[in-house]
Formats: sequence, structure tokens, C-alpha cells
Amino acid sequence: MSSINSEIEIYNNNNSNNNQKILTNQKEHDKVQLNELFVSIEGEGIFAGTKTLFIRFSGCHLKCYWCDTKYSLSPNSGKSYTINQAKHLIFNHLQPNIYKVNFTGGEPLLQPLSLIALANFVKSELDIKTYLESSCFDWKRFEMVLPHFDICKIEFKTSDSKVIESKFHNNLIQNELKCLELALNKNDKISFVKIVFTNSTTVNEIRDLITRIFRCSNINNLSGITLQPSYEFDSPSTEHILKVYDEVYPFYNDVRVVPQMHKMLGMN
Repeated sequence: MSSINSEIEIYNNNNSNNNQKILTNQKEHDKVQLNELFVSIEGEGIFAGTKTLFIRFSGCHLKCYWCDTKYSLSPNSGKSYTINQAKHLIFNHLQPNIYKVNFTGGEPLLQPLSLIALANFVKSELDIKTYLESSCFDWKRFEMVLPHFDICKIEFKTSDSKVIESKFHNNLIQNELKCLELALNKNDKISFVKIVFTNSTTVNEIRDLITRIFRCSNINNLSGITLQPSYEFDSPSTEHILKVYDEVYPFYNDVRVVPQMHKMLGMN
């Protein structure tokens, strides 16, 4: 096992009472708060271009300054459903030729028990691939939901995302690394890395991050690395995109720069 195998203390922002409330264990196991469901074309990552049913969970305690779904950040956004109601909602949104169901947010790991229930329904009863799109802020929650997903996107947040206070950023990265380690240890999963970067993201930070990523055990099970230039928020120049690419390529020559294709297509 790699150096990140040791116990990792989950970061906790003591300055935010709201975050404390959101991060408590999910109390109502038979309910789920969903912001929206829709069918569209996947615009990000290694499965860009596939027809996908998106299930957007409500609530996110991380506040990326380039977030493009701010309407889903509140844990009270959207609507509350029983698990059975949510299953019917998913079934009613199905269309022919859906490749996968993307569980996104918000932050799905804030409702782990409901996430498991719905992912298991999609995977076991509907026989459709399940895809987890999460910030991977908590490796223990990730480990709990992992058996119910076929595809795991491990997203690493750079420091300029302003996602949390700087003193907690390294703890977030350690959790993300541990999640990647857990996913790579499962041979039945498709696991890939996504890094959103801006013009302010330094090549030194990218170099350090990718070095830490490639210390993970079973790194040969990695299915891809996508670099996603931020859109409309400190968008990187062509020169900077090439510099970031050049930092990753020596580690993983199948790296891809994948912008948010769905925005170019005018889709959700």
C-alpha cells in the first residue's frame, strides 16, 4: 500500500455551523433531497459524448468559486422525496439508449444512505451503469458507497478553487487521494481523475498533485486523467493549458484536455 494508507483525519471547518449541520450523519434514511433529474449528453471526463440520465443531489458544503450549479448548493434546494418516490421519478425519466446514470450534485456523499439506495436500484434493478461524480471530500463515506458504482470520477480540487479555507486544503487532497486508492483497488471499477484548473493554477501545484496521485497503489488500474479548463472564471490561456498538459504527460501520456462540451452544445 502507498504512503496514504495510514488513517486520514477528515477535515472539519469549525468556523461554519452550517457546514457542521450538513456534515452530520444522514438521519432520514428513507428520504432524499434532489435538485433535478434530466437526460442530456455527458460533457465532461472520459465518457464525454454519452447519453446520460443525471440525478442532481441537493446541498454542497464546498464552495468552488467557479461552481456552475450554485442553485444546488443549498441542502434545501429542489424537493424532498421518499426513496420509493425517487425510484419512480428515475424510472419515469428513462429514455432509450441511456449509457449511464450520473449521480452528481451538489454533493451526493452528503446523503450517503439515500445515494446507496438509488444507485443500487439503478444498478441492480434497471441494469444501467452507475457513475459517481463527487468531490470525494470524505473517504469513509466514499468507501461505503463504492460497491454500488461502476464508474468513479475522482476530482481533485486545486487551491485556487477556494473550495475551503487554505488550512484545510491539504486534508481535502488527502481524502481525495484515499478515495482514488480505494477505487483503484477494485478491479471491477472504471476509475479516472479529473482536475479543473484556471489561469491561476500554478504548474508547481499540478506537478506536486500528479506526483502524489502516482504514488497510489494499483495506479495501473487508472482509466484516464482529464484536465478541465475553467469556463468563464479565470479561464486559462492556450499557453497555460499546454503547460499544465506538459506537467501531466510524463506521468500519463493518455491525459486529455476536455472542456465542458455540453456548454458548447447549449445543453444542461
